[in-house]
Amino acid sequence: MLGIFALATFVIRIFLPHLIKESSEAEILTYAIFVAAFTFVLLPFFKDVYALAAIAFLLGLSVGCGMPISMSLIYALSPRERVSEASGLRATINNFVHLVMPPLFGIIGTAFGFFPVFISNSMMLVASGLLMRQHIKMDIRS
Repeated sequence: MLGIFALATFVIRIFLPHLIKESSEAEILTYAIFVAAFTFVLLPFFKDVYALAAIAFLLGLSVGCGMPISMSLIYALSPRERVSEASGLRATINNFVHLVMPPLFGIIGTAFGFFPVFISNSMMLVASGLLMRQHIKMDIRS
C-alpha cells in the first residue's frame, strides 16, 4: 500500500505542470484536498486489497500535489522580502502537525476505534478545502 501511495505521488508530479496550465494552482490544491478527504471516508469501508490499493493510489495522487503546489503558492503569494519567512512558517506548521496529530489520532483510535480517526481526518480536510475555496473566491474578486 505504501509503495502504491508513493508511486501515485510520483505520477501526479509528472502531470502537475500540465494541470497547472489548465487550472490555477489554488484550484488544483483545493481539489486535491477534497479528493484526500473523500479517500479517508472510503478507507474504513473496504477490506479488499485491490480496493484499498485503488484508494491508496487516489490518496497518493491528491497528496502528491500538496508540497509542490503549496511551496509554489508560498513563493508567489508572499512579499518578496518575506518568502523565506513564509517557507519557514510552512515547515514549522507542517512539523508541528506531524508531531501532534499521530498521538491525537492514537488517543481517538484507542478510545473510539479507527472509524472516527478516518472521519475526523476527512472533516479537517473538508474544512481546509472550504477555506481554500473561500480564498480562491476572494482572489477572483480582487
